[in-house]
Amino acid sequence: MSEPAKRRAPARKPMFEAGADAPARTYRNTTLQIELAPIPLAIYSAVEEARSTRQQFVRHVIDEEKGTYELHPVGMKPYNKVTGKDISSSDIVKGITTEDGKVVEISDEELQLETETTCEVIGFIDLSKLPYEQHRLICPVKFYQVRAQMLTVGREKRPNRGAENVLLLMFQSMQKQNLHALINITINKGEPARLGLLDHGGQLRILAFQDHVRQERPLGELEASAAHTKMIDQIITKRIGIVTAIPPNKDQSAAHLLKVVQAKLARKLGKNVAEVPQQTTDLPVGDLMSLIEKSLSGAKN
Repeated sequence: MSEPAKRRAPARKPMFEAGADAPARTYRNTTLQIELAPIPLAIYSAVEEARSTRQQFVRHVIDEEKGTYELHPVGMKPYNKVTGKDISSSDIVKGITTEDGKVVEISDEELQLETETTCEVIGFIDLSKLPYEQHRLICPVKFYQVRAQMLTVGREKRPNRGAENVLLLMFQSMQKQNLHALINITINKGEPARLGLLDHGGQLRILAFQDHVRQERPLGELEASAAHTKMIDQIITKRIGIVTAIPPNKDQSAAHLLKVVQAKLARKLGKNVAEVPQQTTDLPVGDLMSLIEKSLSGAKN
């Protein structure tokens, strides 16, 4: 009788000295090309969007056909904007309108031609030495994390030690020399290549195109007395050092919505419940400078 196969230990997640473990789910895979060394990379989202209260609302319609007021969810249905008739999603095609008004049909396969996912290091730069005009062009629009891809062995995922070592050596060298890697990257097929900045901690910032940077507008002529200017200076000076860290963004409206829903359900059951206080976002009304004066003196509004 053959001996039972030994269970292998679970694969260890790759660790980086400059950061924590990568998230559990990969967003995309690509290959970072630096000179002749291709490094298989896994791209993860670096931010998590909070679910706001507004995203929890569902539109409903009252259905009176059965003689009762039942609330049914409302959906979105495509229709022909010229004839007003409903259409099937199978009849919809993608197209581009030319300057002379003609529509050219473009398939998803055609969009993906010549736009395979790529990631290539253009060079390394020291951001602290860039002139002001160049700093203005650094406008991150998306944030990602990058880690070396895991190796798939049978049904298991194992760390790719070779790729990890090359990536870590590159990051350590960048850290010592205070450098960022400027890369050319296409994350999704069918999209144009974009510029990205990769730091030694594995954070990837996708930059906006140059024409997305709006021109500076003049602030206008200052119409304020010396006393008002002094008060504003005092307000700013007073609050320097108060905030030592960015506090977590807590959605207070979610808790308020829960209280409203619980109160409504309790009323349906005939229970007596306390009234839910109404939230208000009203700002204090009055002379702004007098309000600043009060805040300097410590008085409450």
